[in-house]
Amino acid sequence: MNLSDAEQSIGERVIYVHPATRQADSFGVIAGVDHVRGLVLVRYGDNEPVEPTHPANLRPRSIT
Repeated sequence: MNLSDAEQSIGERVIYVHPATRQADSFGVIAGVDHVRGLVLVRYGDNEPVEPTHPANLRPRSIT
């Protein structure tokens, strides 16, 4: 995923893929994009704060 994809997918579900194992690690929802830092803001739990995540570590949920 890249920042443009993420920006167009706000509110959509994504899968976090661990960079070392390349295995699906957790699921979340895109809450926004931080263009300054080049990160996607993802909420991984219902009431959890957003976590800045590198876009290369995210996949659309529909792929699995």
